[in-house]
Amino acid sequence: MPAPAVSTNGKTIDVSAFSDAFSKSFRIKCKVKFDAMNANYPNIFHGLSASDDVVFTSHGLGPVYGGKRGKACFYSQTKSGMGPHGRGLDAPGGWIGTSKRMDDGNWHVFELVKTGTNAQIILDGEKVEAGLPSGKTAEDFILRPIKSIQVGSAKSSGFNGDIGDVEIHAGYANKLIYSDITCKGDGLPGKATCDEQDVTACDGKYTKDLVVQAGAPDTLLDDFAVHSALAAAALLGPGLFVWLMDRLARGLSTFFYPDQKLLNDFLDLGYAYLPLTWLASLAHYLKLGLVDAGQVLPTAARTASFFVAGLAELLGTLILPLVSKEWKNGSNSSYNCNQITQIVPHSSIPY
Repeated sequence: MPAPAVSTNGKTIDVSAFSDAFSKSFRIKCKVKFDAMNANYPNIFHGLSASDDVVFTSHGLGPVYGGKRGKACFYSQTKSGMGPHGRGLDAPGGWIGTSKRMDDGNWHVFELVKTGTNAQIILDGEKVEAGLPSGKTAEDFILRPIKSIQVGSAKSSGFNGDIGDVEIHAGYANKLIYSDITCKGDGLPGKATCDEQDVTACDGKYTKDLVVQAGAPDTLLDDFAVHSALAAAALLGPGLFVWLMDRLARGLSTFFYPDQKLLNDFLDLGYAYLPLTWLASLAHYLKLGLVDAGQVLPTAARTASFFVAGLAELLGTLILPLVSKEWKNGSNSSYNCNQITQIVPHSSIPY
């Protein structure tokens, strides 16, 4: 696994502005490497209160842990004092640990998750979790207010290694409040915000809202695949449906009435043109999303207005047979409404 872009080892991160959300739910992700685990409690993360009391912690398991040495643990202190040692979890000692060792000198992807009803520790995709005691709720699992997070050797604990690419999310909405991933180029240009760029293009603190729950993949609400599918359905759906229904009606009419002749070839061109027009429009919006970074959400907004224009075009195409029919046969001519998409000589329409 490649090394992180930025080392965060030894850093203290202020999260006081998000203390309330953080006490209910959070997710911390990073890359970590232990060169050795000789200390008993080598710190990975400490969440501290305003008085520097430990609210949650994750540390390596040193020699004092015997057969568990080389792994890492995670536990927190609840505001209510629920569970073993007030840690809230329905687990021995109120803590959970990784399923494999970390003291191998290699980089590992490490993640801590606290939701309203459980805690998770995820190492290289392998998850260990524990829930709440029977009868307890998310209100019982709220932590004490957190002021700061200390990373690695920021707290003297004998940590021997490195930690980097830290991302911190807070609250049930999983708001990304901190990331030390390096900027691309000069980072955020002008007054741009992280709502307009990919997360990895930013630096420092963020205010971008994610729609995933804690521990889930970082799928954004403006995920391009979602908007592409919605745009395709909105732009192409009505036109293709009408075109297919018209093809079906014409095919059935030709089968049952083979002697009839279609007079309005222009209508054929109209139906063929409609999907092509909307395909070209969709391609324009796809270009905005793929090439012009940050335009996905504005694209979705503009899709609605374009859809209205598409409906107008559709109505015009549907009305065309009526106008053509009246022009050819006079204003008093009659026709069978069930064959509105089939323009045929008046005398040959079956009644």
